[in-house]
Amino acid sequence: MNAAAEGRTDGQLELDRPQIFPDDIVAAVTRANLQFDAPHGFQASTREGLPEGIGERHRAALAAQLGFAPEAYVRQNQVHGDEVQIVGPGAAPRDSDGLICSEAGVALAVNIADCAAILLCDPVQNVIGGLHSGWRGTRDGIALRGVSLMNSAFGCEPANMLAYVSACASVDNYEVGPEVARQFPAGTMRRDERGRLFLDIRARIVQQLIESGLTAAHIEMSTACTIGDRRYHSHRRDGKQAGRAMAVILRRA
Repeated sequence: MNAAAEGRTDGQLELDRPQIFPDDIVAAVTRANLQFDAPHGFQASTREGLPEGIGERHRAALAAQLGFAPEAYVRQNQVHGDEVQIVGPGAAPRDSDGLICSEAGVALAVNIADCAAILLCDPVQNVIGGLHSGWRGTRDGIALRGVSLMNSAFGCEPANMLAYVSACASVDNYEVGPEVARQFPAGTMRRDERGRLFLDIRARIVQQLIESGLTAAHIEMSTACTIGDRRYHSHRRDGKQAGRAMAVILRRA
C-alpha cells in the first residue's frame, strides 16, 4: 500500500510562523501541506468525503511538531459571527468565532480557508486570543470585540498588544457583489476596469486593530493570498473540496 493510501503523516508540516510574539508564545498557521497526507493535505477538521479521524490525527501531528499535547487544544464551532468567549483548559467547543485565554498551556485553535485568523497577545498581562475573521466577522468588527474583551476582562492595554493577521483572500482575488461591498468602507474596496468589486479584508482588519488602540508597529501581517497561492487551502478556489487550515496560539507555562 502506498503512502497516500496509508495516510502517511511522518513529515514536517510547512507552517507560517509569526515573528512578532515573544519567545514564550507558540504560534503558527498551517499551509495546505499536500505532501503531508496526499491527496488531502493538512486538515484541521473532518468533513464529508475525508477519511474518518483525519482531523484529529492531523491536529495531533501539529501539536507534536509545536511541542504540546493534543489535549491542550481549545476549539470552537465557528459560525461566521462576532461572538468572542473567554476559555480555560479543557473548555468544550461552543458557537463562537473568537477565543481569549489568560492561562498558560492552552492552545487556542482557529480554522480558516480564505478567512483570516487574527492571533493576539498581551505580553504584559499574559493573555492570548485567536479570532476567525471572514467578511461577516470583519464587517461586524470581531477584531474590535476581541481587543475590547481582553481589555475589560483582564486589563490588557491595547498599546501593549501584539497581533498577527494570517494569509487570507487578498484584494487581488476576493471578488464580492455590491451587496457585500456596500457594507465596507470605500477605502477597503477596489473596482477594476470591468466594474468588478474586490474586498481588501486584510486592510479592514488592520484598520480595526488600530482603531482598537494597537500601534501599527505591533501588527504583523502575512501578504499571502489563499486564493491565488496553492500552498494554502482556499474555499473560493476549491469549493466543497477545500481543506481547512489551522491557526494556533499558546503561551508556554
